Amino acid sequence: MYRNIRLHQTILVLIITLSNTLGQYAKLTFDNYTVETGLTHNYVDCIYQDKYGWLWLGTGMSIERFDGVRFKQYGLLVNDSTIKRGLLVRDFFEHSNGKLYVCIEDYGLGCFNREKEIFEPVYLNEYKVLSNISAKSVAEDKDGNLWVASKSGIHKLDFNKKNIKIYAHNPENINSVSNNYIRKVVIDAKENIWIATVSGLDVLDPNKEIFTHFANKSNLLNDDIYDIFFEDDSIIWIG
Repeated sequence: MYRNIRLHQTILVLIITLSNTLGQYAKLTFDNYTVETGLTHNYVDCIYQDKYGWLWLGTGMSIERFDGVRFKQYGLLVNDSTIKRGLLVRDFFEHSNGKLYVCIEDYGLGCFNREKEIFEPVYLNEYKVLSNISAKSVAEDKDGNLWVASKSGIHKLDFNKKNIKIYAHNPENINSVSNNYIRKVVIDAKENIWIATVSGLDVLDPNKEIFTHFANKSNLLNDDIYDIFFEDDSIIWIG
């Protein structure tokens, strides 16, 4: 099934493709934003632009939104209290229904309430879910389900059936996920679930619920995978 996909692994942090000649970019200038200009922390782990054009930043301490002029800090509702500090944000994702989600270490998955301007826990059948995991990444499949990567496996959040399914490592099952520590989840055009673990690259066939494993034996430089990027349907970059 995956035989025609070429895997490329790179240790580059960032690749910038420049058209024409490099000379025209020699005078590029950058605006720098730090705690002196409004950020609550100089460590920024992720940046996301939503459908309204807002820039959302996940720092080592908080959730920030940038309107092009100033930063605004947002809180997370935890047990009837609002937390604004100590939030290590890993990822943002906007669902096809317009809801904005955030992945936070130790606090799980949060959903932005645009009316109250606060991130709240996710609820299914009036119960909070995924609020006590270390969420790393999130993706959406064609049915609107959310797949959440965490330190405790991959979680499938089915809003239609109102349930959660956890895919965890089972040492007695070779078809289970390689490791529960998952940093990234990406879904391709054929709805295969690609998973970056600390023990290699996995692919889940959601229909058969079987994981295919790619590790050093598949010529990966390293099994400790951080990121996945699809260039097109036949080329995938692994970081």
